[in-house]
Amino acid sequence: MQQALGNSVNSAFLIVSGNSAEAMLENEELFRLQLDALIQNDKLVGYQAISQSIPSLQRQRQNIDLVKQLYQAKLDSYAQAIGLSAQQKAIANNYVQENPPTLSPERWSTLAISAQWPGVFTPHSTGEYASIIRLKGHLSEDSIQQLQAAAATDHNIDYVDQIADISATLARYRTKVADWLFVAYGIITVLLFFRYRLNVWRVMLPPIAGSIISLACAVFINGGYNIFNLVALMLVFGIGLDMGIFLQESRGSAHTWLAVSLSTLTSLLAFGLLALSKTPVLYHFGIIVLPGLLLIWLLSPFMQTSRLETQ
Repeated sequence: MQQALGNSVNSAFLIVSGNSAEAMLENEELFRLQLDALIQNDKLVGYQAISQSIPSLQRQRQNIDLVKQLYQAKLDSYAQAIGLSAQQKAIANNYVQENPPTLSPERWSTLAISAQWPGVFTPHSTGEYASIIRLKGHLSEDSIQQLQAAAATDHNIDYVDQIADISATLARYRTKVADWLFVAYGIITVLLFFRYRLNVWRVMLPPIAGSIISLACAVFINGGYNIFNLVALMLVFGIGLDMGIFLQESRGSAHTWLAVSLSTLTSLLAFGLLALSKTPVLYHFGIIVLPGLLLIWLLSPFMQTSRLETQ
């Protein structure tokens, strides 16, 4: 999509700060040397920085001095090559010696290119100025580590990747939810043991087996699991636990079997069909509920202490 739109800007970016607008530009120019080294080593495609369009005043003066040195060294040969008269050569020499105006932030803000960097020369509440360096192309793990290490050594530079931060947060939540699921299975098993004693496995086996098998199917199909799969396991475990308790308490009566079957059917229609959704969140929810509830519905009747009553 980025290639089709001609936009190869990465989701990661760098925030450059400074006590003044000039300090911000100077800090950015200094850090760009490391970015240029990454580009030369083919570890970075490119970047967009405001100092590319408006250099710091220090850099502008250095560039002006370099231009003066160039013309002073080459002006005589240029004038002779193009046949300038002594008067024309004097005018050209005077023009070179003049101090040309520098590009100020106020004048730069009137240019069309300034629309790409809105508010960059407006100080924040802390009095600091900040700009963003946009990184282009895909970043390898090695490139990310080098950028993070370089930013860590400079308090004026911050490496930001919002997508990676969100992914890391969801990964932490996934681990916590998985831990609490194991705790819930254990606590409920202990509580039900006081009610059913050695028959507790008849109630717990179907929801546990359904949860494990459905999660294994999701991992096999998708190559892993996420927090939405685990949230769906809560629903599978809750409905499966209710089914086992009702059937066990009623000794597998036909009316109870009909009730839990209708409950399973409505849950499958409400949540299981989400497995057909093209929306990732809904799909990952339904891919657990659909096989999980079906397995529990098939296993629960065989786990009861008596056969189903028939009318």
